[in-house]
Amino acid sequence: MANSTSSQESVGLRRVAALHGVEILDAEHTDRNWRIFNLGFGMAVPTTWQGDVLYRRRQLNVSPGTVFCTMPGEVHTTPRIDHKGSFNVLIVQPSVLREYLADRNQRSLNPEWHNIVARASPRLREGLARLFSAVSPAHSAMEQQSALLTLIDIAAEELMDGSPRRPFSDADAVIAAKRLRECLHSPEGARMDLHTLGRAVSMNRFQVLRSFRRRYGLPPHAYQLCVRIGLARQMLIDGLNVTQASAECGFADSSHLARHFKRALGVSPKQYARTSSGEPAFRPPHRSATVGDDWIAATLARSDALACPDFRAVFARSPVSSSGRNG
Repeated sequence: MANSTSSQESVGLRRVAALHGVEILDAEHTDRNWRIFNLGFGMAVPTTWQGDVLYRRRQLNVSPGTVFCTMPGEVHTTPRIDHKGSFNVLIVQPSVLREYLADRNQRSLNPEWHNIVARASPRLREGLARLFSAVSPAHSAMEQQSALLTLIDIAAEELMDGSPRRPFSDADAVIAAKRLRECLHSPEGARMDLHTLGRAVSMNRFQVLRSFRRRYGLPPHAYQLCVRIGLARQMLIDGLNVTQASAECGFADSSHLARHFKRALGVSPKQYARTSSGEPAFRPPHRSATVGDDWIAATLARSDALACPDFRAVFARSPVSSSGRNG
């Protein structure tokens, strides 16, 4: 294909371990005639690309602000390009999407898009953008899974036929959210993903996400991030170094902790540790790179903030947004 001298075509694929059967195709500055056999359910979102797609014997115009939906086992091409540009495509394997939709509805489904090209609502655009951003090693497994579940919920409601949501009562949500919160405050909570969290309380992933958000006003991964930051604060107060606190609280490295720590508190972990004076109130039995679950459990048990029954009262002024971006 021909490229301009100022911007060459770039095509890449992204996959993460937390989202089995899901991949994202990123195309930039492309004007090629694409010929695609669709292996899964697809949602293509142009950012600057505009042109026609030939699909199911229909030629349809796709442009920024729309979403182009494809079914597995079918072929589409792009016979005409109006504007060279960029787009992202979410691809979900059929068995994986059916599993998610069965969780959502508590019954099996044969999903079908009710429109091939649809105008994307603000909700749908936000859900897609959040997922595209979350699929990278810098984001936690729970954030990635939450972003996918939220998007599937929106897409099923707006773009699919016969996909009603299973009702979930307020009383059920309160009880479930309290159980989930207890899990997030356990020694393993900083490392849990949605699947593990749901299995611990005998709930599916959609129930976990909905019930927790209804009770506490934000998704579990955003809550988890604040708990991890709170736990890191307590560890720094008690004498652990930044590297140890980062590892024990589930951050990729000390810079990962530092980014979120400063966003939440306005100071870096090192600055925060330097403000602590005197002897640490509690020292772990072994000053090794791994301090162990007993130390984490003791730290959590001694933190009044993390035991508060209403999380929002503690973190009301926290800059961590309800969108839960915790890269």
